[in-house]
Amino acid sequence: MSAQPEFIKPSEVARRLSVSTQTVLNKGHSGEWEWTKLAPKLYRFTEEQYEAIAQGQAQPQRRSRKSKMHEALKVISRQSA
Repeated sequence: MSAQPEFIKPSEVARRLSVSTQTVLNKGHSGEWEWTKLAPKLYRFTEEQYEAIAQGQAQPQRRSRKSKMHEALKVISRQSA
């Protein structure tokens, strides 16, 4: 039987980091902090994700629009060649 990962609520992350819950939600939605989406509008952090945030090692998970556009143009140029 596999062990279920322990999840941390955004409000608990906010309490541990001494920031507002809204700050945690904003950073999660922007992609600055990685989190796990369990269901529509239900987000949680694993202990590993929290540790990365707490140690300042969290890297943005989203790519810029410019890099998405660049990637799309590369795909199109390969198809037309």
